[in-house]
Amino acid sequence: MYIIENNLEVVEYENLLLPISIKIRELIQYKNKRALCHWHDDIEIIKILSGSMNFYINGEIFRLIKDDILIVNSKQIHYGYEYNHDDCKFICLMVNPSVLKINKAMYQEYVIPIIENNGLLAWCLKNNEGKQLDRILFALIDWQEKSCRAKEWRLLSLVYDLWYQIYNLIDNDKNLNLIKDDTSDDVNIFKQMVIFIKIIKKQ
Repeated sequence: MYIIENNLEVVEYENLLLPISIKIRELIQYKNKRALCHWHDDIEIIKILSGSMNFYINGEIFRLIKDDILIVNSKQIHYGYEYNHDDCKFICLMVNPSVLKINKAMYQEYVIPIIENNGLLAWCLKNNEGKQLDRILFALIDWQEKSCRAKEWRLLSLVYDLWYQIYNLIDNDKNLNLIKDDTSDDVNIFKQMVIFIKIIKKQ
């Protein structure tokens, strides 16, 4: 992870033509099985393949187990860390919202209301609720590893399929496990404190 001022992560994309990143990771790859606290513009999707972990998002802490899918909204402070000394293997997909801007009207209608909703931290799919997302995540991994020319079009089509599924899950499922934020002002204060502390240390 490459963290700069204000705990902002600079996401490193595998493909220069398309700002998405998808990797299979393990908590053991991180120091003390804990990622650094960070945020970014990207929407982040975590799919647990084995083991378990705790996940912090803007003051909320909850546990992810095998087959859970967590979708972290844009600009949320978050990090994953071990639970009960367990290791965890997971898919991590990062999608920059700019990928969804090809049609401006559709972006305004179907993307902005979600990524700019300060009260919506994340949404979590359990008990095989995310089967459609599973299919897309594994297809993205498969296509990311291919060396064929113009594969970016296939990756892009999969990302749009992903957003279609996510949007409809949020729009239609009244029982969806949404994690809402009532402390957005506190989070903004935290970000400013981080900036202030770093400025003081430089003096």
